[in-house]
Amino acid sequence: MLAFSSSSMVPWCIRNRWVGNTCADLLADIGLTINGTMWWDNAPDVIRQYLIRNKLGLPNYRFVNF
Repeated sequence: MLAFSSSSMVPWCIRNRWVGNTCADLLADIGLTINGTMWWDNAPDVIRQYLIRNKLGLPNYRFVNF
């Protein structure tokens, strides 16, 4: 439970898998569904809320099965 209140308590080798990069993950998912190249002048709506959370310093937890 302490890990949820302070991510610094989680060892770095686990923290990257746990926290992840939500924006990059979502953009990779989009990339799998398109053919060719896609360009945005602004952040796509799919990642906008995660960009805001990142800017505010809020966590985006990603849970994976090992």
